[in-house]
Amino acid sequence: MKTKTIALIVAAVLALLALQAWILLTNTNKTETSTPAKESSRTPSAAVSEEKRVPRSLRIKDTNDPKEFAGRVAEVALSWDHINYDWYDYLAAITKIHTPVTENPSSEKTGYALGTTDPDFIQRGVEWVIPPDLDWAALRESEQVTTFKIDRVYEPTSQRHRRENNIPKTWPKGSYVFTVTGELETSWVENRKPQSTVQSHALTVLVECPPTKPCRLAGFVRKVEY
Repeated sequence: MKTKTIALIVAAVLALLALQAWILLTNTNKTETSTPAKESSRTPSAAVSEEKRVPRSLRIKDTNDPKEFAGRVAEVALSWDHINYDWYDYLAAITKIHTPVTENPSSEKTGYALGTTDPDFIQRGVEWVIPPDLDWAALRESEQVTTFKIDRVYEPTSQRHRRENNIPKTWPKGSYVFTVTGELETSWVENRKPQSTVQSHALTVLVECPPTKPCRLAGFVRKVEY
C-alpha cells in the first residue's frame, strides 16, 4: 500500500514538473516568435517598417518643384569625421552646382562655398541665387551630384545637437529637404588641425535618397547662416 502511495506521489510530482516544463517551453516559443517581428521593425531593409521610422516631417511626395518642400525641413548633423575634413569637399561640390557666390570673390576662384581665411565673408554668410530655369531632373542625373551621408536626424522642434533618432541605412524612394547643422572650425593651422574658434552654421539642401543607395545631393543650398 505504501509502495502504491509513494508511486502515486512520484507520478504526481513528475506530472507537475512536466506541466511546468511545458508551460515554460510554450512561453519561450512565444517570445522567440514575437522577437523577429520586433527586430524587423528596426530593420531598414523592410519597406513598411522603414516608412514608419521616417519622421513625419520627411514623408513628402517626390517632386521637382522646390515649393513643395517649403516649411518641411529636418535638422541633420554630420559625423565629426565628415565635419572636420570632408565637409569642405562637400561644400565645394555644392558650389560647383550653383551660381558663384557673389559675396566672396575668392570662393569663385577656389570653388569652395566657405572661405576660412575671410572673416568678413564668414560673418556675413552666403545667399545662393537659385536659377528659375534650374533643371532638377538633369541635376540628379549629372556628374555634379555628390554623395551625401546623413548620420543623425533631428526633428525641427528639437533642440540643437540633441540626438533623437538613428537614420536608417536606406530610405524610401523620394526627395527630402534637410537643414544641415554642425560646428565649423574657422581657424586652421597649416596641417589642417582646427583651432579653438568655432562657428555654428546651417545649410538647407535638397537630397534624394533612393532605396539601397546612399543619399545623393539633388537640389540646392538656400542659405548659410552664422
